[in-house]
Amino acid sequence: MRKLLLSLLAMTALLFVLDRAIGAGLERLFRASANPTDGDVLGHAWTMRAPVIVCGASRASHHYVSDSLGADLGAPVFNLGRDGSWGAAYEYGTAGILLNHYTPSLWIMDVDPMLVRTPEILDRLSCFLPWAHSEPVARELVGLRSHWEPVRLLSRIYPFNSMVLRLVAAHRGQDAAPRAGFLPLLGAMSPADVEREAVGVPGARADLDTLKLRFLARAIGALHARGVTVVAVRSPRFVRAEAAIARERLDGQELEQVFARHGVRFLDLSSSAQPQWADPSLYRDASHLNETGALRFTAELADSLRAHALLPAVRP
Repeated sequence: MRKLLLSLLAMTALLFVLDRAIGAGLERLFRASANPTDGDVLGHAWTMRAPVIVCGASRASHHYVSDSLGADLGAPVFNLGRDGSWGAAYEYGTAGILLNHYTPSLWIMDVDPMLVRTPEILDRLSCFLPWAHSEPVARELVGLRSHWEPVRLLSRIYPFNSMVLRLVAAHRGQDAAPRAGFLPLLGAMSPADVEREAVGVPGARADLDTLKLRFLARAIGALHARGVTVVAVRSPRFVRAEAAIARERLDGQELEQVFARHGVRFLDLSSSAQPQWADPSLYRDASHLNETGALRFTAELADSLRAHALLPAVRP
């Protein structure tokens, strides 16, 4: 019995050492990777100390041309757009982590109704796992996924176990570095896609989510407390059916009211508010601009920020 116990202890010690060693190696790959999905994009942002941060879901990453916007505003821009990160918890988490390292001047939230409507998709908060051991806000958000998360986080491999292949690929130079987070899309909508949008009928309107609203308030509060200017921007999506246009206008009114309660300027650059965005040649699909559309949108956004005196201050 004593021999078995010693064998088990030895095996446990070996597994502990292996977990720590492999976890440390994966973390080094993670910190070095520029991959916008599986790399340390937050670390790159705070190392760059970008005065302007763009944050949101896929429309953020595909619509805001970081280098062009930076040139127009006279200050570097880092784009933290992430596919599927529609909820306000992502804004709260990224703001909480970055503010632990530096204070940007301008925070641009790319917003749509899913920022505050439909339940928060808690499993998407796994994107904060790599920071859960070092950043309190990341650990808080990861903990919402399951009551087992504190146990799983005893492993140093666990935060990286879904991205091993991508990290190794990036280390071998198989991932192209993004343009400060901006990911261009090529091509244009097909005639069939345009026709489908012309006759589409929007589904039932989802309910407001109290958890999302709380995270939005906490994100804006944390940024304002550090003197960061926050602006909410609704970037274009392709809508052509009258019912869809009417829904977009209703959503825009609601978003404007939500952000007004927090003292945040709302800039509506949607196609329902600005008819020039009704051109299908500017879109890769109904939800995303292609690179041509993104460049045009970025220029118009810079003009709007300038017109509303929202240009970033360059901090020492």
